[in-house]
Amino acid sequence: MEISLPVENMKSFLRRFYIHKLVYLIRVLPSTVRSIVASVRYYQIYLNRKNLFLNEAPEPITFNKRNMYCYPKTDWKSASYVTDHTKNNIESIIFASAVEHADIGIDCGANLAEFLLRVDFTKTKKSLDMVLFEANPKLCRAIEKTISELPIQKNCHLEKMGVSDKSYNGEFFVNLFSSGASSELADQKKLTNDTWGYNQSITVKSSFVSLDQYAQTKGLTEKKSWVIKIDVEGSELKVLQGAKQVLSNAEKMCLIVEFSTESLKNTPDSHFDTLIELFKSCAVYKIVGSDLVVLPDFSTYKSQAECTANNMDLLFIRNF
Repeated sequence: MEISLPVENMKSFLRRFYIHKLVYLIRVLPSTVRSIVASVRYYQIYLNRKNLFLNEAPEPITFNKRNMYCYPKTDWKSASYVTDHTKNNIESIIFASAVEHADIGIDCGANLAEFLLRVDFTKTKKSLDMVLFEANPKLCRAIEKTISELPIQKNCHLEKMGVSDKSYNGEFFVNLFSSGASSELADQKKLTNDTWGYNQSITVKSSFVSLDQYAQTKGLTEKKSWVIKIDVEGSELKVLQGAKQVLSNAEKMCLIVEFSTESLKNTPDSHFDTLIELFKSCAVYKIVGSDLVVLPDFSTYKSQAECTANNMDLLFIRNF
C-alpha cells in the first residue's frame, strides 16, 4: 500500500526543514570561521618557525644567577624557564649535588643545559669533565653561548649528536614548538601532528653514539665516579643498552633517567632483564615531585609503568 502526503504538508515539512538547517548553520558558522582562522594562523606560525630554525639567534635569560641562552619567543620549553615552571626541578638539583663528588658528568639530551647551570663549580673537582649531548642544532647554538660564559668551559664539552644503543648516522626529529619534545623516535604522535593535523616537526641529519663507544674513544674508561642524566624522549632504554660497560664498571654512580612508558612497551623482555641484572647493586628511587620513593629494585618499575600512561623519573645510586 502506497502512502502519499498532501502537497501542502510536504511544502510545510520542507519549509521547516530548511529553516531548521539555516538556523543551525547560523549558529555554527562563527565557530567554524574561528576554527579556520585559527588553523591558518597556526600554519603561518609553523612556517615561520620552520624558517627561523636555522637562523634564530638565542637570547639570554637569567637562570640560577647565570645566563641561559634560549628561545623564549618561539619555544614553549624556553618560555617555561621564564615563567619559573622548572626552577625547582628536583632532578637537576640531585644532578648538581652529585657532580660535586664526581670525576665526570654526562647529560644525554642536554636541551638548554639546565643541569649544567645548576652545578656550583667552586665545589667540584678541578679535573671534572662535563659532557653534554644534544642532537638539535638549534639548541646547540644556544648551549655554545651558555658554555662560553662559564668558568669551566675548558672542561665542558658539547657533543652535537644523539645517544643511542649503537653508533650510526640517521635522522633526528625536531619539534618546532617545544624543544623538549624532540626525539630519535619518529613514531611519537606528539612529534607528528598537532590538533589541526599539521606536522609539528622536521627531520635533521644527526650522528648517534653509544656511551660505551664514546668512553672508549675519548679515554674515559678510567673514570671511577660517574653522574649521568638521560632524558631522550623515548629512547632511554636504548641509551642504557649502549652504556652497559660504563655503568657496570663505574665504582660510584648516580644515574637519573626519565623513562617513557611507550618505550617500555617496545622493549624486548630480554633487554629489560639485562638492565635488571645491571642495576642489582644500585639503590633505586622513583622521583615524585620533590620526594624520593624507594623501589625494591628496577623490576618494580616495569610493573608500575605498565599501569600508568605517565613518564616516570628514576634515580639509581651506587656507592654515592
